[in-house]
Parts: sequence; C-alpha cells; structure tokens
Amino acid sequence: CKPIIKGIVSELLPVDSDEVQNRISNLLIRLNADDKQSRSILNYLNYVALLNGSIKTQVTTVMDSSDEFVRSYTSTLYLTDMYYRQSLMAYSQIECDDAELDDILKGVKSKVDEDYTYQCNVLNRKWVDSLSKHNGFAKIGSAHHQQNFYKEFVAANSTKTVVIVVDALRYELAQELLLLLAKDHNTAYMENMLAMVPTETKYCKSVLLPHDTIGYNADGVVIDGQIVAGVDSRSRYLSNHVSEAEVIDFEKVFKFKDDEGKAYFKKNLVYIMHNAIDELCHPATSAEDVTNTCQTSIEKIRTVVRKLHNSWNVKNVIVTSDHGFIYNDIKIDSTNLYKVEDSIVDKEKGTR
Repeated sequence: CKPIIKGIVSELLPVDSDEVQNRISNLLIRLNADDKQSRSILNYLNYVALLNGSIKTQVTTVMDSSDEFVRSYTSTLYLTDMYYRQSLMAYSQIECDDAELDDILKGVKSKVDEDYTYQCNVLNRKWVDSLSKHNGFAKIGSAHHQQNFYKEFVAANSTKTVVIVVDALRYELAQELLLLLAKDHNTAYMENMLAMVPTETKYCKSVLLPHDTIGYNADGVVIDGQIVAGVDSRSRYLSNHVSEAEVIDFEKVFKFKDDEGKAYFKKNLVYIMHNAIDELCHPATSAEDVTNTCQTSIEKIRTVVRKLHNSWNVKNVIVTSDHGFIYNDIKIDSTNLYKVEDSIVDKEKGTR
C-alpha cells in the first residue's frame, strides 16, 4: 500500500480532490481489516482531499455584500473549518512505523496548515472590508443578532424550555452536533446568529439572558444595569425575570440520574452552561487536545439532549453559544495579526 499512498500524495492530492476520495474509497474496501497503519493514513488523506476541495470552492465564491458572506459561510464555506479540524483529529490518530511515510505525512500536514491559514486570512480580510463598506453588523438581515436571542427564541415559547449555552461552540461544530442529533431521531434544525463584538465570553454570554438594556464597562457587558457573571449570579438574575427558572452547570446535569433529572427539569426554564471547549482549549498544548475536547463535548451534549427528551420530559431544547473560535495548528506570523484600537469599537452598537 505504501507506493499507492506515495502516488496519491505526490500526483493526485494537489490537483484532484474528487479522484483522491474515489481512490481512497476503493482502497479501503480492498484493504485488510488488520492494516491499521494504512487505514489511518488513508483516513487522514481523505480529510485533506475534502479540505482542498472546500478551499477551491471558497476561492471561487463571489461575495459582494456582508449578507452574501453570511449566506455563503453558513451554506458551504463552514466546511473548510470542519474539514481542517477533522483532518487534525485524523492526523493525531495515525499509526505509522515507516520513517519514509512519516516524513511524507509531515510534509502534507505542513502544507495543509499553511493553506488553511492563508485562506482564513484572505477570507477574514474580505469580511472586514465588506463590513466597513456596509455599515458593520447592523444592516445584516441574513442572520439573527445575538442580543435578540431571548426575545426571538426563548420568550416566544409557551412550553417548558431548556437552553444549553455552549461556550465557544463554533458554527461547524454545531453542524456536526446537528447531524448527531438527527441520528437520534430528533426534529432538529439550525439557524445562524451573529455574536456581539468583541466576541468574548464577558461581552457575549450575558446578552443571551432576558434584558431590556445593554451597556458596557471595563468588566464587560451590563444588562439591565447589572454585571452578571458566573452560574450563581446568572441564576439569581434569571429567576428575577422568569418564574421557576434557573441556571446550572453542564457537568452537574451530565451526572444526573434519571430520577434527579425528572425532578429538576420540572422548572419552566433552565439555562445549562457548558464551558469545557473554552476552558480546556485555551491552555491546550496540542491540536490533539483541541480536537478531542471538541469531539468529547458534542458527544456529551448529544447525550444530555437525548436524556432531556427521552427521560426528563423536556420537548423544547435550544443549543446556542456565546462565541466561536479560530484555530490553526501553526504559529501565526505577526504580519497576519490585527491591532484593534478601542476607538474603532462601537460598544453601544456591538460593532467594530
């Protein structure tokens, strides 16, 4: 299989993503089930081919307005981020004891990281230019706005509702979670939402709660005149606005037994705060740590949603996030960094 893998990398991978996927699919059918090395390598190369194809789509996509950016990203361009993350996960699972193949794969990995970083930078520059030409976020009508989340999605429901707020659940991860939920026979759908800026927890998470006014100070966002940070503070705030409402940490819910869950979720409204992705990925020292945390998180969320529906008598479950994240398994060159001055941040409008 080694010569075939070398041929795929040197001849097909740079030019024909579809042919690479077809070749790998046929190889996996014929491959010995015990050949874990070849299977792990081919699995990685398949994700690289998917990523290359998505990047080509991104390069040829014309986006003349901020609305077109949103529509293009949420329909197809998010796949670039998804395939990059999945390729990192597949790379970390490669079992290779051949020095020559190992060097070849390191070369592929280096090229993947560089290509993805370049495309992220290009897309970001186009996005920033588009925002500056079209009055920032205020005029974007192809997405919901985060500050309106409670009124549009929670207050409008007359049934018992559970909201799972996943810190740093980026769009492509939510799409993968959606596929997992569909496998459990849920009636699930997704709508996109623009986060407040700056896109940090202290600015974005509290605005998901009910509020009439939003302000800012040095500590973050102020809703209805209050700084609301932490589970206990948010729970007190929520219960003052909605009867029989509470905020709870995700890990506590995950450990609930069936009788505990049934008793707890008799409340009208519960916000469950999931923090693992943000808390564990910031100090992560490897791409493997980041991808494993993401995968474990969406699997655990899937488990809780299943229990809410099947065991704890909750029909209406909303999964949302305060913000996403960008990750590249490469040291970012200083020329690709932007310095954002406070003077260009319009905090009252949540734009910059």
